Amino acid sequence: GMDIKSYAGMMGMTEDDFKAEIRNMAKEMAKQELVLKEIAKAENITVNDAEKEQLAKDYGYENVEAMLKNVNITQDMIDDTALMQKTLDFLAEDAQVTVEE
Repeated sequence: GMDIKSYAGMMGMTEDDFKAEIRNMAKEMAKQELVLKEIAKAENITVNDAEKEQLAKDYGYENVEAMLKNVNITQDMIDDTALMQKTLDFLAEDAQVTVEE
């Protein structure tokens, strides 16, 4: 219920600075999504209905059908989010951490 200028002020920014920050965050998120999708493709990572149902539960919904009743959520969003999460889990599990001195 607050306009952008007021919210930016609460965050200690001008409206223009806040918009620039949001724009930069959106660019970074888009880059991350592209990279994760390419990793998923290269590693043949896919998601099934059970994983989508688990995603819905993780977000506090009873199931995917209930999640889709939210006008801001689409099936594509659910599919993409489940794939991104599974890819991140794959990377975390498969990561080989080394420390350079």
